[in-house]
Amino acid sequence: MKGYEILLIIIIPFLIFLIKSIYERQKEKKQMLYQLKANYGALPTNDYSAERYESIGFYHAHYGESSAIDEITWNDLDMDAVFMIINNTCTGIGEEQLYSMLRTPCYQEDILEERSRLAEYFNAHDDERLKVQTKLLSLGKLKKIGIYEYIHSLRILEKQNILPNIILCGAMICALIGLLINFTVFFMVVLVMIAVNMIVYFRYMSKIKSYFQVISYMVRLIDCAQGITELNIPGIQYYSDHIKKRIKPLQKIRRSAWLFASGNSAGNDILAFILDYLKMIFHIDIINFGRVVDLLSREWGSSMEIMTDISIIDCSIAIASFRKHVGNYSIPQLSNGYGKGIKVIDVYHPLIENPVYNSLDETKSVLLTGSNASGKSTFLKTLAINAILSQTIYTSLSKEYKANYFRIYSSMALSDNIMGKESYYIVEIKSLKRIVDEADGDIPVLCFIDEVLRGTNTIERISASSQILNYFGDKNMLCFAATHDIELTSLLGEAYANYHFQEEIKGDDILFDYKLYKGRATSRNAIRLLGIIGFGNDIIDKANQTGARFEKSGVWAL
Repeated sequence: MKGYEILLIIIIPFLIFLIKSIYERQKEKKQMLYQLKANYGALPTNDYSAERYESIGFYHAHYGESSAIDEITWNDLDMDAVFMIINNTCTGIGEEQLYSMLRTPCYQEDILEERSRLAEYFNAHDDERLKVQTKLLSLGKLKKIGIYEYIHSLRILEKQNILPNIILCGAMICALIGLLINFTVFFMVVLVMIAVNMIVYFRYMSKIKSYFQVISYMVRLIDCAQGITELNIPGIQYYSDHIKKRIKPLQKIRRSAWLFASGNSAGNDILAFILDYLKMIFHIDIINFGRVVDLLSREWGSSMEIMTDISIIDCSIAIASFRKHVGNYSIPQLSNGYGKGIKVIDVYHPLIENPVYNSLDETKSVLLTGSNASGKSTFLKTLAINAILSQTIYTSLSKEYKANYFRIYSSMALSDNIMGKESYYIVEIKSLKRIVDEADGDIPVLCFIDEVLRGTNTIERISASSQILNYFGDKNMLCFAATHDIELTSLLGEAYANYHFQEEIKGDDILFDYKLYKGRATSRNAIRLLGIIGFGNDIIDKANQTGARFEKSGVWAL
């Protein structure tokens, strides 16, 4: 066989492998671009395990600001579900930043305008957005853990004592050199050293292996950041320039950490198999791990700043995607000089399919009345969610939103605290007390209360709730309260504006239009609903008679 024939036999399989690799890479890139285009402006389809979702809040809990939406308000408004429909982020640090952003109303116009500017830029520049998203996807998310939690634990990890590993590595090298001097003697020494090094290796690895995934993520973070700066996209020039200033020290981590992304003994790659055994014998990755932990601790500031820049870019694309998905939105008009007023035109709830639009323009606190299931609670949540979205992602689900900057609280979806042995009433008054404690402040409070003091009897409920609501009306607060107690509309007539929802009865059915009307409610439907559900006429007729007697005499009697 001639020389060139042998050369062809060697080269042709290599070329076939190379061509196949290029083809697969191009196919994967096309698939990724197709997926990015399809997902943009659509509802996200993230898979949230309980463990992973809990870890998303780590960044907010440890690095978030104190002026945040508290747990009661967040849960009252189903903000977890709102976060999920906005979370079209590509990276783990991006979704943690977005969660923290939604929990932290902002009071600075320039910050909110910058978030909006980025979102509008990516909405108007598809090619640039896709290039950035491609880089962000290379960073990606960790399936079961929150990245900030693990990076934080890596940072505070005690300084690793790698001296024993260096000594064992040196001893192994000396034993191998000894083979050249006396093979018989040093062959046994090499075998013993291999056994000792492997035992020590696995003991160390059991303690630090879980951190390797995070170090690998840090390597991808550096590559992602570098890649974004190389795109030279005008709309994110500030962030690119800032990353360039901070990334140089992190290149040391990149060079030291390459081994953590290499090698896989579970695979069929012979080179990876060999590399794994070299690690076990010479403790290469353990020694490198100590260096990386030390470097990360020293360059923590630069790491956090780069993660913040990347996550802001990722969040802005998610905001842009959400705006495209809802279609009908407006840029809020926020001011510290608008007093306690709020004006909304055609506002709607983001979680309701085919929602009903409502409008309101008020400078006074509001009492909402109306029959059961007429829409009072949903309207309270609609206003509260829009207030939060306006002061976080600078997006209002309305034709117009104009309001002051607010601190936002609610007391709505409460329940007994069985484990804490607290009744519903105790839970309720504690919830209201936290709002009372916030009454005095430079920034007005916007609060939403559904059925004030529903956990106690009628006389004490009306007496106490009228005074609590009146107190709110006198403070630097704008309160929206829903109630079935019509008496409150008279007691609070001067401090509160009255609005109501109403229904239409057709035969054996009650129809709601879920529209907001000025004035107090004049109709009731609780007893009528008993009949529609199937209660007998004897109960319904006697219930109506009992109510009529009380209205006439002021005395309850069966």
